[in-house]
This record gives sequence, C-alpha cells and structure tokens, in this order.
Amino acid sequence: MLVGLVFGLLAAGILGLPLGAAVPARAVSGWFYVTHDVALLATVSSLLLPSLAGFVAAWLDPDDPIRGGAGAGMVSALLAGTLVVMPASQIAPATDLLVGMAAGSEKREHLLELLALTIVDAQWFTTVGAISLLVVAPGLGAIGGLVHDLWQGRRGHVAHLVHRSSVPLVAAWVVLASVTADLLWTAHVDVSLLQRLGHATTWMDRARLTSVLATAGVAQSLLLAWMLRDALLLFRARRRLFGLVWLGMALAPSALTGVAALVVHPLSATTPGFWVGGVAVATTVLGTLVVHWRSEAELHERPRTFWDLMGEGAAMGVVCVSLGAFTGLTPVAGTRLLVWPLLGALTGGTPLDMTQIWLVGRLYLAHLGSMGGMVAVGIAYAMLATPVWLVVRAMFVRATSRRAR
Repeated sequence: MLVGLVFGLLAAGILGLPLGAAVPARAVSGWFYVTHDVALLATVSSLLLPSLAGFVAAWLDPDDPIRGGAGAGMVSALLAGTLVVMPASQIAPATDLLVGMAAGSEKREHLLELLALTIVDAQWFTTVGAISLLVVAPGLGAIGGLVHDLWQGRRGHVAHLVHRSSVPLVAAWVVLASVTADLLWTAHVDVSLLQRLGHATTWMDRARLTSVLATAGVAQSLLLAWMLRDALLLFRARRRLFGLVWLGMALAPSALTGVAALVVHPLSATTPGFWVGGVAVATTVLGTLVVHWRSEAELHERPRTFWDLMGEGAAMGVVCVSLGAFTGLTPVAGTRLLVWPLLGALTGGTPLDMTQIWLVGRLYLAHLGSMGGMVAVGIAYAMLATPVWLVVRAMFVRATSRRAR
C-alpha cells in the first residue's frame, strides 16, 4: 500500500507537466507553460511507473509478487488519476469555450453551442481517462511483480493464505451512490439543459453523456472479482452462511447500478455504456468463479496485525474517494466549479466575477483537496475497526492458549 501511495504521488507530479500545465495553458492565458517535448516525455515516463511500483512491491513482499504488484499499480493509478487526470478531463473539452469567451468576439449562439459540447464531452473524457487507468495500471503493476519473480529465478506464484477485506464492499456502494448522482445530472442535461442551450440532443450525445455507466461497470467488475474471491474463501472455510451474506452484499451494488440507470434515466438503456457495464459485470462473475473455484488459496485464520489494519484504512480512503471521483464526482465538481459560472454568464446575463485562471485553478485545487477526504476516510475506518480488531485478537489469543493446554 505504501509503495502505491509513493509512486502515485510521483506519477501525479510527472503527469502534472502535461495534464496540469500543458492542457490548461491551451485554454487560459498566463498559466504555467511547458514545451511539447517535455510534456510528451513526461507522459511516456509516467507509463513506466505502475510497473516500477509492482516491481518494488514484489521486492518488499516476495511471497505474493503478482497480486501485490497489481495492487501497487492500481493504487498509484487511482491516486495520480484523482489528482491530475480527472481535473484535466474537465478542462480539455472546455478549451474552445474558454478561448472564445476570452476573445470576446464570438457570437453568443456559437458560445452556447460550445458550452453544450463541453458539457457532453466532459462526461466522455472522464470515462476514457478513468477506464484507461482502471484497465492498464493493474496489468502493468502485475507485470512488474512478475518481472521481479523471474529475476529471482521463479516463475510467478501467489500467496495461498488470503485475508478477507471490507474495502471492495464499501467502495462498491460508493460507486453506486456516485454514479446515481451523475445520472441525475445527465438526465437533466439530456432532457432539459441541452434544449435550453439550443442544442438538439442526438443519440451520440446521449451515448457520451451516459458513458459513465461503462466506467461504473469496469469499477464494479474489479471490486466484484475481489469480493467474490473472499466469498468463495468463506465457503471453502465452511462459513457458508457468512459466505452467502457476503455474496449477496457483493452482487447487490452491481445489480442496483443497473436499476438506478433504468429508474433515473431510462433512455440510458439504449446506449453502449449501459450494456458494456452489464457485460463487464456478468463476465467478471463467471470468470471469477472459474478461476477461484479450484484455486489453492485459503482464508487466513490469524487476525491482521495493527499495521495491516492501518494499511487497510489507507486503502479504504484511496479506493473509495478515487472510484467515487472516477464514476461521477469529477463531472459533478466540474459542473459546479467550471460549467455553472459559464452557464450563468451566457444564459442569465450574469457577468463572470472571477478570472479564468481561478476558474480553472480551483478545479485542480478541489481534486487536490480530495487527499483530505482520503485521509478522513482512512481515519474513520481505523477508529471503527480498531476496537473490533482488539476484540478479535483477544479472542484468538484466548482460543490459542486453550488449545495449547
């Protein structure tokens, strides 16, 4: 976990050159400037960091190199994505609009059309960035772990004892809440706002607006694979009732995401995002059952150490806040901090009471402030889980001493 956090901050710093400097500099004057060559070099260099994170994680924990490497790569991508990629995904589609408003020579009708396209494209840019990180980063991290294993003269192996985790369970419900909030906004945009801006909604517009459902499907699939593995381990440990409860809690968020889409925005069922997300979840269920049903992994019976508990809290904060940003919170923040002032200036005649630099900068500051949310979630988890951990550990020690007698 610590390796992922360190490399995530490093990746955010490197990606800050192309996505935190070069992208906004195209939209507003007076922003930080970097050359095209530097931005390209930083982008290429950032692709190596998930693999390096996986290699270092495998070096520190050689007993589980592949899973540890994938986890380190994922954490680094979640952190860097939340801090840099997500705000850039809101700024990039607004470039033409911000440039046109700064010039002051564009007609109001043309600016309204650019605003409509900005609102639609912001959802699509967020989806592309989020899915790219969620799909590529764990694979690169696992490759880094495998390279370390081969370097040590082994052919790759996984740990046979696995601790059950509550992180994916909580994160899955966070994704459900986040995507539901985003669907409320996209339904309003689809049905009302685009017509108000004089833009006739097309099927392609609706497909891009609801593309967040594809992101939610990919995120839920990753979390579902994690939770189903734990449910199967509970069955294998002959805790069938607990396993059934865990299985139900694992499947519920994915199913309710589809229900929320149909209830909040029924027209989303006609778009690719809805079906891509559904197919991803169904494929994950079947694939996880096939892979883990005959695996040699077993549930770890010993309680976690205190440092394991702290790592679980850190993972809870990063995963929940980042996936929330990926699946809805970023477009909502972009709407409130970027689109809403521009909408008021163009439709209500309200003058823009802030500079464009501050308009863009506060969006980056809001995502930078998400680190505070990660810390808060981690502390809350530690405060709630520590008493339970103390009781479980005391019961385990007592049971072990009785067996020794």
